[in-house]
Amino acid sequence: MATITHWTAQPQAIVPTAASGVSVTPNASAWVNSAWTQITAGISNPISIADLVATGPASGGPAAAAWIEFELGTGTAPSEVAIGVFKLAFETRAGEDGVYWSHIPLEVAANVAVSVRMRKEDTSTGAWTFKMLYYERPGGFVAQRHRS
Repeated sequence: MATITHWTAQPQAIVPTAASGVSVTPNASAWVNSAWTQITAGISNPISIADLVATGPASGGPAAAAWIEFELGTGTAPSEVAIGVFKLAFETRAGEDGVYWSHIPLEVAANVAVSVRMRKEDTSTGAWTFKMLYYERPGGFVAQRHRS
């Protein structure tokens, strides 16, 4: 059986560091993207994005279970380029945190802005908040070791 070993000496970091995160207001139309909202203007070293933390709205969220997608993008406004999508079924528990894993780390070069946007199957417009967990890669990107 093949195994993959992942390791790093770098501590995990989070942006933004403010307690509240960045706020994203969804579009009032179903399956229409919200505007991009910048999470960070860039980190001084290359990074591997590990997780996205999303907190549902305290009010104004989906009235019933709904499919929702969060999308990460890189680059400055208005030229962001999507690099990964997190799709989930949302339950109607307002104001709860959820951690959404990128099972394959999303690699971002040094000093590149990262933004988030969302879309959903309903018409709710309650604001969500987001934070991003990442690891710095001061030596650049290195292929993972794979053993069979």
